Amino acid sequence: MTNLTTPPRAIFRQIQANLKDRYASGFPVLKELIQNAEDAGARHIRFVAHEGWKDAANPLLRVPGLLVINDGRFEAKDERGILSFADSAKGDEAEAIGRFGFGQKAVFHLCDAFVAHAFGHSAKFSEVINPCLGVIDNTQAASWDAVGQKDLALLVAEASDFRKGFLLWLPLRCEAIMPAPKLSFTNYQPYLDDLVAEFTQHAAELRLILSGLRHLDRISVQMHDETRLVLSRGSDSGRMRGPADNSHFESQSFRGKIDSVAGNSSVYVGREACGTSARLEELKESDAWPQVPVFTEQGEEIRPEKAVAHGAVIITDRADDPLEAIDFDWGVFLPVARATRLEPSAPGFLILLHGYFFVDSGRRYIEGFDDDSVGDSSIYRDWNETLRDEIVLPLLPSALHDAFQAQMLSTDQ
Repeated sequence: MTNLTTPPRAIFRQIQANLKDRYASGFPVLKELIQNAEDAGARHIRFVAHEGWKDAANPLLRVPGLLVINDGRFEAKDERGILSFADSAKGDEAEAIGRFGFGQKAVFHLCDAFVAHAFGHSAKFSEVINPCLGVIDNTQAASWDAVGQKDLALLVAEASDFRKGFLLWLPLRCEAIMPAPKLSFTNYQPYLDDLVAEFTQHAAELRLILSGLRHLDRISVQMHDETRLVLSRGSDSGRMRGPADNSHFESQSFRGKIDSVAGNSSVYVGREACGTSARLEELKESDAWPQVPVFTEQGEEIRPEKAVAHGAVIITDRADDPLEAIDFDWGVFLPVARATRLEPSAPGFLILLHGYFFVDSGRRYIEGFDDDSVGDSSIYRDWNETLRDEIVLPLLPSALHDAFQAQMLSTDQ
């Protein structure tokens, strides 16, 4: 019997459908790349806005693009996750942020093909991820499908200070490398200046993100050999512990600072808990709890979807933003959706309300927390509401007390 096959145009259309109306700008995609670096245990992620190399053999390297480098691990299972559109290497990892979003495939909002290369690892990997190949005959995509050692050397040269790591070259969508007329995943054509500007415009949110990550310590942005942004966690700063199997703890505190190459620092405090809840355990034991396929060395197994009673509240000041407002964001490690905004006549803050919530596939809202789904009844909504009320929100008073002790808040506020 002949095995079923998936034609290239089916994958192309599925990517198109998944991207439709998902991203209003490039910044959500950049956040997806930050979460990928965090899941790989990286300490540093660098974004390099590059005009391209005119002498490169592969046309994808001759146009402007974004080079994304991190110093995280790369394993054989990661290769499967990159090369498989509908599969992921993170589905059974409770601590992986990438379980909660569209992941690396989000880059197709910026480009129609990209280069991925792991260096310094025992696992070797260098590929052009080219879903446009074979969609229709006689397109430019056929000339993209191989990347030689000389082209790889151009990319790796931009990461010469990384001993090992993983890089992506994202050639920005433009007419010069359009696979064929009207053949692209979206009509969005990003520009380097705009992408770099999005980093600086969202510097306050990037500080909040870095404050809540467990591994990543540094986010940097370069363009035209100039440093445009560097945010780094202070060397003696604490960090969130995060969920772990069979680990339970109550209201642990952490604090630190995020430094900037511009010289201004932000302070953050946080409280987290990983506990037990009778109601949450009851939900996980119910017949309605979702079951998901997991591929193991023994083959495919159906297992209960992983979820952990983990939550945290993180507060940081607005070092890059003079706005006199206090923004509360729901998040799953990274911010997902705005909860509310308060506008006192005092310096503002960003507050992340993190929980091991279930989110929509586009990572735009927490299931049950948005206006459209608030009336729906589902096991995801029940989990999210219980986690919010029993684990996350009870941490807020202690986190505010820590902010007062750190002199982030005054008695007037």
